[in-house]
Amino acid sequence: MSKEDAQAEYIKYVENLKAKEENLKAKDENLKAKDENLKAKDENLKAKDENLKAKDENLKADDENLKGKTV
Repeated sequence: MSKEDAQAEYIKYVENLKAKEENLKAKDENLKAKDENLKAKDENLKAKDENLKAKDENLKADDENLKGKTV
């Protein structure tokens, strides 16, 4: 292998490593975005759960009020 061939081979190797590094950075950013999305979904579910609990309490109170009116 000539010196030029070896240099060309090395340049390809370094470019490949740089491309792999960029790919890993992009994957990391993607995972961070997915994590943020999951956190937002979790917060949304918690809020929905709290809303359902409040509605349940309201229904219980309405039921108690209706029982009181019919007695």
